[in-house]
Amino acid sequence: MPHPTSESTISTEVNISFAQGYRNYLIVGQKYHQGQKAVFVGLDISDRKLMEAELRHSEEQTRQQAIELEKTLEELHRTQTQLIYTEKMFSLEQVVAGLAHEMNNSISFIYGNIGYARQYFEDIIELVKIYQKKTSLSDPDLQEMLE
Repeated sequence: MPHPTSESTISTEVNISFAQGYRNYLIVGQKYHQGQKAVFVGLDISDRKLMEAELRHSEEQTRQQAIELEKTLEELHRTQTQLIYTEKMFSLEQVVAGLAHEMNNSISFIYGNIGYARQYFEDIIELVKIYQKKTSLSDPDLQEMLE
């Protein structure tokens, strides 16, 4: 302990280790009057020191849990972003498939009716030829158009 003055109080924490493996923590205080020890007091603070150690341990665990939670949150965000991307691609796939289906329907309709259209135009041409044979067309504009 430090050297006392004529009127002073000195206190310090003391750690006492025992052979059996346990420790006690004490606050030791001395009061001096006119340079002489007047009072000597010791207070066991072992429970307080144990609680402080448990608090430090708990704080460290809380920090570790916060770090793990942050990592989990980042992973969740990455997974959410990937899920949104996947959903967008699925929606795009549906739109493209629908568009392809509609185009296929139109193409099939046209392809399926080409024969009928060809026959229809051939019939019209045949009718025009018959009409030309049966009537005399003297109008030059009409003759030019029919050729």
